[in-house]
Amino acid sequence: MDHGGAAGGLRQRHGPQERCLGRQYRDGFFNFAGINPITALFWTAIINGLLAPPLLVVIMLISNNKAVMGTRTNSWLLNVLGWAATAIMFIAASALIVSWRAGS
Repeated sequence: MDHGGAAGGLRQRHGPQERCLGRQYRDGFFNFAGINPITALFWTAIINGLLAPPLLVVIMLISNNKAVMGTRTNSWLLNVLGWAATAIMFIAASALIVSWRAGS
């Protein structure tokens, strides 16, 4: 019987131990593959910034669809704020792409 220690099989670990083990595998992969973790975080943020605008459009369309949301659709204020955030994200993503083009 395992009482929560690090000893024991992989199937017996739960919660924080599984997450810790997963991080160790990830870090070991980064180490052997020669990937800088900070560079990986940077590129992850870039990918998230480029994927966010289309996802925001989908979220705004769904949140205004009465067939999906019923009586809980967005108010006019939430629509203004949501579409403004979507536009700002599109502008930021476009500026990133334009700055890449100008730099190369």
